[in-house]
Amino acid sequence: MKPDSKQRLRQARKCYEETPVPEALPYLVRSCLRERPQKAKWARVMAPALVCLCFLFVTLLNCSEVFAQTVSQVPLLGEVAKIFTFRSYSEKDPMKNIDVRVPALSQTGNTALEKRVNQEIQTKIDGIVAKAKTRAQQEWEAYRATGGSAGDFMPVIVTVDYSVKCSNQQILSFVLESTEVRASAYTQLFCYNIDMATGNDLTLQDLLGDGYEEHVNASIRQQIARREAANPDLDYFEGEMGFQGIKPDQSFFINDRGNPVIVFEKYEIAPGSMGIQEFEITP
Repeated sequence: MKPDSKQRLRQARKCYEETPVPEALPYLVRSCLRERPQKAKWARVMAPALVCLCFLFVTLLNCSEVFAQTVSQVPLLGEVAKIFTFRSYSEKDPMKNIDVRVPALSQTGNTALEKRVNQEIQTKIDGIVAKAKTRAQQEWEAYRATGGSAGDFMPVIVTVDYSVKCSNQQILSFVLESTEVRASAYTQLFCYNIDMATGNDLTLQDLLGDGYEEHVNASIRQQIARREAANPDLDYFEGEMGFQGIKPDQSFFINDRGNPVIVFEKYEIAPGSMGIQEFEITP
């Protein structure tokens, strides 16, 4: 095999291995299988083929912008193709280990919206990576200055990824997630909620109406109480450190039921061991 062919093969394999499975695809597969439940044999034969086709679809979607743009014009499939992986890259050396997947918004029919969102995403990711590199360099230099062995240094590990929470003709909601690992893991979430009809960012007031603060605060307090009653090991902060009410710029995403999900990062309202806290708010 020629060297250039081997290189293309390695690139295709890397793209395949880094490809995420959109949340909508398992639903599509299950829906197809449920259409003919009486033919179990047919389902057993076709299920592996459907799974392979799904993975092929996702691989092309994330590796080819042309394919993503074409698919986005097809009804139903277009909903899956609005957000795709624009770029994936890794930077690894003794100081740092950085893995990034850059999402992009495409084929919405609103080029101004796409430009705004994609620029915001790129600026955010560039800032995260730049700060991580600076910290890694500073820690490396301080460690080496004290006589530390290069082989014993624990590199700064940073992962930037995204997940689509809701994608339909009315709403697009996705979350950009940055995780940095040192002695412990620290995660930041950046939520994007877009009204596809107007191109505007959706707010909690848009979704829940006037007086949403009181409704959301009451719901979160009730959910905290239910969780603690169901699991005595849970220990949400109390008093000044505990939940005091949502903030004007409160982070949230919209789930596939169209409901806002309030998000609190580690240590905001509970010990870090409890991880990120999510509270679905129903109207």
